[in-house]
Amino acid sequence: MMMYFFLNENVGWAAKGGNGAVFKTTNGGANWIQQTVSTATNQYYRNIEFLNENVGFLGTLNNNFYKTVDGGNSWQRVDNISPYPQAICGLDCVGTSTVYGCGAWFIRLISSNQQTAAIPGNILICRAMRMLW
Repeated sequence: MMMYFFLNENVGWAAKGGNGAVFKTTNGGANWIQQTVSTATNQYYRNIEFLNENVGFLGTLNNNFYKTVDGGNSWQRVDNISPYPQAICGLDCVGTSTVYGCGAWFIRLISSNQQTAAIPGNILICRAMRMLW
């Protein structure tokens, strides 16, 4: 699955789910250039959003959450979240300084005794580029 985010009619990004990949266009989607996010394998990129042409966020289903400050040329894992979300399934930029994110609700089978455990989702807020988790 591909998730798309366009900042305007020309500049946009796409996040590919399985075997995660991120692509950027500057000409309305006529051409796309792949951007390197991580060397980790088997990443599932779930959502991508940008505040402006430089600052963007990428949610995954693999216990990773990324941020870029240079239009996607480089990405850094956001580490200052506690507890760290298992997944970021939804992102929404509001204005030029606020990002909302939501996690996933997972049910995991504990194989030793065939019990299930719920791992709750998280709500994340970033305002004025300060993480308020």
